[in-house]
This record gives sequence, structure tokens and C-alpha cells, in this order.
Amino acid sequence: MNKYCDLFIKTNDKEEFKKIINIIKKFGYEYIGFEKNENKKKICDELNIKYIVRSQEYKIKEKNVLKFIYFTNKHEVINIIKRYKINLLTINSNNILNIDEKLINFISQRDVYLEILYSDYLNINIINEKKLIKKLSEIIKYCIRKEKPIIISSGAENSKQIKAPKDVLGFFSCLNLEKYINKNLITLPETFLNL
Repeated sequence: MNKYCDLFIKTNDKEEFKKIINIIKKFGYEYIGFEKNENKKKICDELNIKYIVRSQEYKIKEKNVLKFIYFTNKHEVINIIKRYKINLLTINSNNILNIDEKLINFISQRDVYLEILYSDYLNINIINEKKLIKKLSEIIKYCIRKEKPIIISSGAENSKQIKAPKDVLGFFSCLNLEKYINKNLITLPETFLNL
């Protein structure tokens, strides 16, 4: 059984967060992720959805927390990943052009997942952003062909950015990725359950 997950819900608005959880449950997601927040934990417990806490505090020794960093520049990312146990390298659309195979190989050797946020791509003009879309396609193809760890999350700031698993996979299939897209891209990695 697939454990669909959305490992990055960004909103801090309590009512919007509740809306997102209800939508996520309706769509069949089993897990959500968000940055450390006691109110969000309580809401998840009340609405009966499993959650994973994530933190940009990569120096902490706390267990059961996904440690993530945003891509800023290649040199900084490599230095942080060499020094600390990081689970996710989160890539915003404005940085996707700076990602290369060498970096992907480096992070995969250290069991770091590359995280693509699909909400970044929902409202872009594909015709005007051909270079960006081409690079996104190349990265996903490379990761899947070479069996590199990659996951797709929403990065949702509001409930309108939450999509059903089939819609997420359908969106990426439309980018000439139909041979590469599979449920594993939105399924919780077992290693994340045993942090």
C-alpha cells in the first residue's frame, strides 16, 4: 500500500492549515510534513492525520525530525551536507537552473533526497519558462534513470495549491515525463519513518 505524503505544507494560518488537512485526507494522503510547530501537531492529532516534523536547524540532535536545507548555492550546500546529517535538499523553481548531475550524485551518496516543490510550477507560463521546464524535466529524468532519491512535495501556502496524487503525477507526465513518473515520487520513503 502506498503511503502518499506531502512533506511540505508551508502555511502558518490555522484555518488554512485545517482546510489543507481536510483536502489532503480526501485525496488519500496518509502523511504530511511541516516545520516544527506545536499548534500544527495538535491540529493533526485532532484531525487524525499522521505527520512528520521538519526543521532547517540541521545542527540539532533531536530524533524524529526531518532535517532539510533550501538550495542557496552549490558550495554552501555541499559544505553543510558534508558536516551534518541532512534528509532533504529543497529546490525552489528560482534555483532549479543551478542544479546539476554532480550535485545530485553528491547528495544521493549521502542519502539526501532532492525535493521538488510543485506549487512553484502551478502558475508559471510554460511558454515563457521553457528553459526552467526543460531543466526540471532533465533533473527528474536523471534522478529516476539513475535511481537517485527524489520526492515531490507541494510547498503549499494555501489550500488551492494542494493537488490529488493523480493530478501531481499527471502534471509531471505532461512535461514529457510519462515514462519516468511513478507513485514513488509522492510516497513516503520508509527511511523517513525510522529517523
